[in-house]
Amino acid sequence: MSKTLIEFGLTAHDQPHQVWPLPYELIFLIYENLFTFRDRVEFMKTCRYFWVSCLAWVPKNLSITFSSGEIRSLALKYQPSSSLYLGFEIVGSIIISYQDLARPISNIELIRFLKRFRQISDLTFCYGVVLQQNVAGLQKFLLKRNPKTKITFENIHYSIDNNDEQSTYITSTGTNDISLSRPLKRTYHDAYDSPPSLREEYKKQKLDLIELGLLTPRNHAIHTLIKLPRALDYLFTTNTAYNIMLDTFDSSALLERNGKNNHHKVACQLVTQYAKRFVEMVILGNVNWICVTQFEVYWTNLKHVDDCALRRLINNDPSPKVVVVECRDYSNPYYQLVVRCGELEFLATGGYYGSKGDARRRRAFLGGSLPPDMATQVMNDTGYMVAVPSGGADYVQSVRMLRDYGKKNASNPWSFESLQFAKGGFRATHALEYDQLPSRQNAKVATNADLTSLLLRITCSRVYSKRDQQNAIELLLKTKEGEIAIKKVKGAGHTIKSIYTAINARSTTSKSMRTICSIFKSFEQELKGKQEVDISFIVMSAKNDLISLYNNCLARHLKGENVKILERFKG
Repeated sequence: MSKTLIEFGLTAHDQPHQVWPLPYELIFLIYENLFTFRDRVEFMKTCRYFWVSCLAWVPKNLSITFSSGEIRSLALKYQPSSSLYLGFEIVGSIIISYQDLARPISNIELIRFLKRFRQISDLTFCYGVVLQQNVAGLQKFLLKRNPKTKITFENIHYSIDNNDEQSTYITSTGTNDISLSRPLKRTYHDAYDSPPSLREEYKKQKLDLIELGLLTPRNHAIHTLIKLPRALDYLFTTNTAYNIMLDTFDSSALLERNGKNNHHKVACQLVTQYAKRFVEMVILGNVNWICVTQFEVYWTNLKHVDDCALRRLINNDPSPKVVVVECRDYSNPYYQLVVRCGELEFLATGGYYGSKGDARRRRAFLGGSLPPDMATQVMNDTGYMVAVPSGGADYVQSVRMLRDYGKKNASNPWSFESLQFAKGGFRATHALEYDQLPSRQNAKVATNADLTSLLLRITCSRVYSKRDQQNAIELLLKTKEGEIAIKKVKGAGHTIKSIYTAINARSTTSKSMRTICSIFKSFEQELKGKQEVDISFIVMSAKNDLISLYNNCLARHLKGENVKILERFKG
C-alpha cells in the first residue's frame, strides 16, 4: 500500500459500521469541525450514510506516488473496501517511480491498477517503469478513457527524424534522450578497431603529457588513482595509492535523528568518521602541491556543536574546496590554508609544500599561519583538488590549538595528526603540552610560559585536582620570582596561598605572575579538602586573563619551538 494512502487512513481492511442516520446538517457540521484529512476519512468510514453524505465535500486533487513494487503488492484483485473507493475517487495526480524487481511490471498490471482511478488528470511514469515498446499501447488505453489526461514518460522518447544524425552514430538513440536499454553511443570511426601501431603511439603521447603535468585525472566516483609529485617519494612509500576525494560532508540526517540532547557525541562521531580520511592528504594545484600531515576540524554555524568556529556562508560545493583565508592579529595580516567540506573546515597546521616542476625541493611548515612565500604561491595557483590515501592512514587525535580554552567546546578532540610523522617528531608544538616537552622538563628554571601551559591544560579539562595543585606549586617554586619570594617565608610546607602572598608582597613581581598566582589561588580555594573539583565557573570569569597570558607569555615560545623543529626537517 502507498505510504500516502496509509498516512491518510485509506487501508484495505476496514469495514463500515451501522450507525443511526443523523440529519444532513449535523453531519456537515461535524465534518467541517474535523481539522485533519485523516480524521475526516475516519468519520466517513463510520457508515455508508456518512460516506455518501460527505463524499461531495472531499477534494478531488490528491497527489500520490507509487512505486512499481507497490502496484504489484496491492491486493486489488479482491473487492476493495469503501475507503479504497474513496482513494479511487479523490486521487487526481499519480507518479509511478521505478523499483528494481526480479520481473518488470507489465502493461497489463499497470492498466488493471490505473483503470480503478476515475479522476486522474496528471500521470507521470519515471524512468525505467515502462519499456520503450510498451509506451504506445499504454498511451492508447489511457487516452481512450480520458483524452484530457496529461501523460509524461520521463527520459523514454527519442526522435529519429534527423538523417544526418543517423549517419554519424551507429545507433538511432538521440543525443539528448536515453532509452531503457541504454545502448552505447559511438561515433562512426570509433566502431572500428585501431591498428596496434596507432594505439602504441597514442599511449606514448599520453604518457609524455602525464609526465609534463598537462593532463588531469578522470574523476571516477569510486576510485581515481593519482600520481603524487616526485618530491614526496622520500615521505611516502612507492606503493601508496591516492585517489581524488569526491565525497562531501552531510550530517543533516544523523543530527535530525539523534536530536540535540546528545549532539556532542554525534558530532564527534561524524567528524572522526569523515576527517580521518583526510589524514596525509595531498592538495594538488596546477603548479604547486601541499602535503598536509596535521590539521584541525571546525564545524561552522552551529554554536551548540562547536563554539570555537567562525560563522560563514555555506556553499553546496560538489567536492572539497581549497581556500586561503586572510586573518588579522592586531592589524598584522597572516594567512591560513583551509579545506572546506560543507559545514566543516579543515585548517592545515603542519605539512610540506613545493612545486610540481621541482622534484627535489620541498619545504615544511608548522602552525596555523602559513609562511609568506607559501601563502603567495598558493594564492597565485588555481585548479586545486584534494587527494587522500585510498586505504586511509594511521592517525592520532588531540585537542585543537586554540587561544581561548575557556569556550565550551574547546576540549573537542578534533585535531588529527599522521601517526608516522608524529612518531618522527614532525608536529606543531601544542600549547597544552609545552611544559611537558623534554627541554622544559630538564630546565632548571621554570618560566611563565610553563605555568601558562599548565594553567591552560587545567582550564581545558574544567577539572582541578590534588595532582594539579602539586604540579602548580612545584612550577611556582621553580621560577625565579617564586624562589626569591619564598626565601623570607618561614616553614617547610608551602601552599599556593602562601606563595601568592609572598609574591604579591614584592613590588618587582610581574603582572603576568600576579595573574597566574591569582587564578591558581582561586582553584585552591575551590578545591579545599576534595580530591578534584569542577572549575567551570572560575574559568568563565578568568577568560580574558587566560587569553592575555597566552598572547603575552606562551605564543612566542610555541613559535620558537616550531622553528627548531623546522630546522631539523629541512627538505
